[in-house]
Amino acid sequence: MTQTVQLAGKLDLSAVAGLHETLMGAKGRDVICDLRDARHIGALCLQVLLSAAQTAKDTGQQFKVVGASPRVRGQIEIMGFNPDTLTKGTA
Repeated sequence: MTQTVQLAGKLDLSAVAGLHETLMGAKGRDVICDLRDARHIGALCLQVLLSAAQTAKDTGQQFKVVGASPRVRGQIEIMGFNPDTLTKGTA
């Protein structure tokens, strides 16, 4: 079963706890993180996504990041990732 997680707005420090809770609720499922409505992603939210991707990888689940705007893609790339490498987790 696949769960799509819609992420919107500014994914900064104030969004970390909610993002973590949402992704923990999806644990054990394939996850698609849709960033179409996100306008900013900070390092801590990126770290939460990386952790979720690694957990998915470790448990044989799929984890995808889709829909990132050029601005959000650029922010992810500044931190050394892109949506494709992000989905591979940290290992």
